[in-house]
Amino acid sequence: MAISAAATTARSLIYSVGTPSNSAVSFNGTSLNIDHATCISQHDVVYLSPPRHNSNAMPIGDGDIGATVWCPGYLQMQIQKSDLWADPPPTASPDNPGPAANWRQVSAGAVAIHSEPEMLSGPTKFVQRLSLYTGIMTIQSDGPVGSCQITSFVSATAGVVVIRYQDQTLRNIERHIELSQWRDGHVFALGETVGVLQSLRDRRYAMIARAEGKRCTAKLQDRRTAHLIVEPSRSTSFTVYIATATSARDGDPVAVAKSRIDTAMARGYEELLREHKQHWALFWQKSFVRLRGPQGDPTGEYLENLWHLGLYQLACCMHGYDAPLSNGATWLNAQDLRTGPALYEGPKLRAMIAPLLPSNHLELTVPYVETYHRLLPEVAAKTGTKYGVSGTRFPTVFNRFGVGFDQETAHSAGDGLEAALIVWQAWRYAPDPFFLREKAYPLLRSCTTFVLEHAETCPESCATAAQREKLALALRALLWASLELELDEEMRAGWEAGLRRTGEPTGPYTQDPTVPLDDLTPADASVRLSAWIASHGQTGQGFFTTEPHTPNLAFTGQLCAAVNSILLREERLPEEWAANAPSEILEGFGGMPPGVLRIFPCFPMKWSGGFVLLAPGGFRVVSEANDGVPRYVAVKSMLGGSFRIFNPWGAGVAVKISNGHARVQESDEEILYATAQAGETYTIERTDTQLSRALRVRMTGRRNDGPKILNTNVLGASS
Repeated sequence: MAISAAATTARSLIYSVGTPSNSAVSFNGTSLNIDHATCISQHDVVYLSPPRHNSNAMPIGDGDIGATVWCPGYLQMQIQKSDLWADPPPTASPDNPGPAANWRQVSAGAVAIHSEPEMLSGPTKFVQRLSLYTGIMTIQSDGPVGSCQITSFVSATAGVVVIRYQDQTLRNIERHIELSQWRDGHVFALGETVGVLQSLRDRRYAMIARAEGKRCTAKLQDRRTAHLIVEPSRSTSFTVYIATATSARDGDPVAVAKSRIDTAMARGYEELLREHKQHWALFWQKSFVRLRGPQGDPTGEYLENLWHLGLYQLACCMHGYDAPLSNGATWLNAQDLRTGPALYEGPKLRAMIAPLLPSNHLELTVPYVETYHRLLPEVAAKTGTKYGVSGTRFPTVFNRFGVGFDQETAHSAGDGLEAALIVWQAWRYAPDPFFLREKAYPLLRSCTTFVLEHAETCPESCATAAQREKLALALRALLWASLELELDEEMRAGWEAGLRRTGEPTGPYTQDPTVPLDDLTPADASVRLSAWIASHGQTGQGFFTTEPHTPNLAFTGQLCAAVNSILLREERLPEEWAANAPSEILEGFGGMPPGVLRIFPCFPMKWSGGFVLLAPGGFRVVSEANDGVPRYVAVKSMLGGSFRIFNPWGAGVAVKISNGHARVQESDEEILYATAQAGETYTIERTDTQLSRALRVRMTGRRNDGPKILNTNVLGASS
């Protein structure tokens, strides 16, 4: 029987700093025993008053299609697709892309549901909820006119936006579904379908809408607006399906969009809803974070909320053909207005990718990896022409064709090495032979080759210690992979010579600094994290932005990475320990220098919580802490291999490592290590605190039903 969170707290004992007690844990022998549905529902975003302005529009999406939803007296939705590139006209020279401001990614259009009188104009009771566990937005509204219920989601399996609309009134009223476009495209109304068709420079796109459940008649209002007129009635229930499709200039995106709607309607609303819920339920089972501060300190729970909300936001914009833009992705809410041009910035892309690796969502990195891999041949050709060396130089700021917009100088090595290293790191978290051979290795080889050869003619390009460290890491990884894959034997001598010049790297790969909080300590972490959040502009739906119409997804990634870093981190192996360690456990995974995991490295004092995260080498790490002190650590190896971990309770504290009921070893050393078998879970606990005697509970939660507040930040909206 599940035990409530309140009961768990009541039964839990507080750890002392010296010796933790046998308090309750949620560990079930392999992972945490979690009721994901109730735990994730704690982090729903709830508005108790209608979001009248588009700056507070709630986001939904399937990774390719995104929509923002708000209620200016009626339901309003702006829709966008990840590949609606509105490039400037081609210039005389392919190397002259023109002003950065000319490069745009536009929205598809808007859909609204109106009634006469408007059902959402003056509600006496209103609740708009973004359910993270299901990826669904719902509205429940009661007012003088009647009641209204709306359910909306971007289907995870059908590629269409779905809106189920219901209302109850005392008299017949008129309703219509409005499709509009603010640019000059071709808006049409035909039979029971309304839509828009527009040609961009190298593609065409179409957005169409249909409804079922009520008889509707399509009517063209003006050159930018079309209506689906719903037959009048006292109460109504209908479902709107909206599809957006792109094609080549000679393609037929209208036919594609119609086909998607036909397929979705044939499967039916209930089936799409069931599949959508199943998709998101599986998504949340891949990782987990719980943070709880002492009474009077809401920072932990607020951070936990933002971590889950951040993962939701990243997941909703990272399944398209192209990598998402950090300045808005698929969630513009003021027509086509975006902060800055539609250009990629390498550091910001990596900020979005970095938290996905320990969070076990490598599937979301696919558009990032594919974008760089797709551009590799063309950018390599330009690199050879311009620099006269082999390999690939990626600019720091570039358009979707890989043409740079940054201030390039002769001694600049570009951004490619950093991009390739994080792709390599993605492979280290989830080792896959195909990904290694076909994606990670070719990208790292090409980008490293340029940096290495360019440094021979331009030493300034690799003059700083940080630049040499990255090059050394890349060379070490290439030498390992070349042997592992039996490739490029003729290149190894050059790589070895380059490594001798740079010197061995000092530690494992670390992501470019994404948050100014690398020096957090348990004593100051809570205060500094709270101040850091407060210093950035957070809107009611949980976006961080300086402009209300364009969310900053790079900061969302930074925040999620910050949460991950206070729970689990790979650090440099101390030299004094390595000098006396057995040689067989000193090899770093994937060619990287040996690292060691640290559990709760800067976990705030007096906080409690737990996590399920990934670590390099294909290890899943599970742990819980109470009052800032770890209770245990469990490590599961996906592939087998050695792991190293700092003693969670410090050198001199005796611990035992067990595999099930079998004791593997005991130690009181600063660093613990063991060789894991694939698929096996190894538990690390203090010998004076038997985990077997702890009360086992199920992690649960209570659904959030209102706004949350941290200092001046508000998540949600009050009545």
